[in-house]
Amino acid sequence: MYDFGTLLEIGGSALGIYSSIEQSKAAKEAGKRGAAAELSAAEANRALSYYDASVAEKDALEIEYQMGVALEVHKQTVDALLSSQRARYAKSGVVTSAGSALVVSQKTASDARKDADIILYNGQTAAERTRSLALRYRMLGDAGLRDAAAQASMIESAAEMRSRAYLFSGASKAFSDISELEQQGVFQ
Repeated sequence: MYDFGTLLEIGGSALGIYSSIEQSKAAKEAGKRGAAAELSAAEANRALSYYDASVAEKDALEIEYQMGVALEVHKQTVDALLSSQRARYAKSGVVTSAGSALVVSQKTASDARKDADIILYNGQTAAERTRSLALRYRMLGDAGLRDAAAQASMIESAAEMRSRAYLFSGASKAFSDISELEQQGVFQ
């Protein structure tokens, strides 16, 4: 039979193997939790990015609506101005279809067209910039999710390597302990 010291060594080796197995399991679980947390955070960020994108798209629609209103108000203002000019010229006896009165009316209409073009350009440009921002939000959300998936995979791989290292370390220690006991002639 074995003496008490030998039994303690064997028990210690068995406990070391059990501890290595538990450390291995804990490492794997920690890796899974870390990977899940990484993905969860990325999914939340992606949802927020998609929300921001939908807000930006609504903003673009609002910009276009406001541009349409501004163009309509501008058109009404110009029509009123041209009518007022014609009425004043007619009241003073000036012929509005020829001469300087016609030149003034044409200049007013030309300036009004340029102003309308500026309103249209500014509105379209602002709406397009806002839509571009919405697209960027979506792209960032998707890229973040892809990056998180890669990061989660690396976390799990690292945890798997730690897990194997714990098992290898435990097995190596147990083998070393058994070899030492065998050299002492305990198993003969």
